[in-house]
Parts: sequence; C-alpha cells; structure tokens
Amino acid sequence: MKTQTIERFYIRKRKIGKTLTLIVIILFVPIFFDLFNSDTEFAISNFILENLILPITIISTITAFFLQTLNEKSYLVIKGIDRSWLSRLKLLSLIVFTAPGFALFYYLIAQSTLSLTNRFIGTQIEIFITGEIIDKDEHRSSGTTRHYFEIYSRELNRAIEIKVTPSTYRSFEVGDLYKEKMTKGSLGYIYKLK
Repeated sequence: MKTQTIERFYIRKRKIGKTLTLIVIILFVPIFFDLFNSDTEFAISNFILENLILPITIISTITAFFLQTLNEKSYLVIKGIDRSWLSRLKLLSLIVFTAPGFALFYYLIAQSTLSLTNRFIGTQIEIFITGEIIDKDEHRSSGTTRHYFEIYSRELNRAIEIKVTPSTYRSFEVGDLYKEKMTKGSLGYIYKLK
C-alpha cells in the first residue's frame, strides 16, 4: 500500500508542478507590468488591507497546506501513513512559515489587479490634484529612496499620498499648496504614468 501511495504521489506531483509553474508565470505578468508602469496612490493598498486581508489569509493557508502535499514526507503524514508527532509538528510548522509568503503573493496580485482595472477599464479623467501638503515622507529600501507628499485633495475630498521627485520633495514644505496633473481611474483611484 505504501508503494502505491508513493507512486501516486509522484505522478500527482509532476502534474501539479507543471500547472503551478504556468499559473505563477501568468500571475506575475500583471504584477511586474503594474510595478514598472505607473505610480498609484496608496488607497488601493489600504482597501486591500481593510477588506481583503481575511480572504487572503485563508487562501494563503490553504495554498501552503496544498503545496505541502507535494512534499513526500508531508504527504505521508496527511495520508496517515506516518503518524509520529514530530512529523506532524514539522508539517504544521512548514504551513505556518510558508503561508505569509503566499499572503504577500496574493496581496500583490490583488493590488495589481485593482490598479490595472482602475487604469484600463472604464472612464479615465485627467484632473489637477490641488491641496495643502499635510505630511512629507521618505521610504528607503534596497538602496533607493522614494519621496511622498500626503495632501488633502479638494477635488477628491480626501487625503492622498502621492510619489514625487526628490527635487519636488525638497522644494515644498508642510503647509504649502501643491498642484499636479494626474488621472482618476474608473475605480476612483488616482495615478500617473511613469
């Protein structure tokens, strides 16, 4: 019985491995397209964190569990052939430690999907964003520094954070009036093409 189970495991592993590789490649295309093509306001990220974090967590945990079935030792634990508590603990820890990686992956997919939908589906309106600078912020990562203004937009009637150039960042102070031409997408989020 154990031999038949392991043979089925390897046949299943090959089929699933090819399918997963194709799915990951297809899903990464919009993520990279979105990352390098425009600057979108942070409201999309906030929407995902406020409304989609629970579904992303559930799907990530299911994905982590499912992918652990591709590991021979984990597969034997799941099928009940290996019943040792140490093997079960290893399986549980693998799921717990891989689920956050999948959560990040699904978060990026959701963000790029909303951003691309905002930019390419429906009405796009060019507007001038005008407002008082509420805050200035610098984000440093991987040796680069990104500069942001948080302004209260009169046109949108809400606070937004937009990316600016280093020279623009140095030219303005908190309390100054800032104006920039941007595009309002179909979902109501603003963006500018790079």
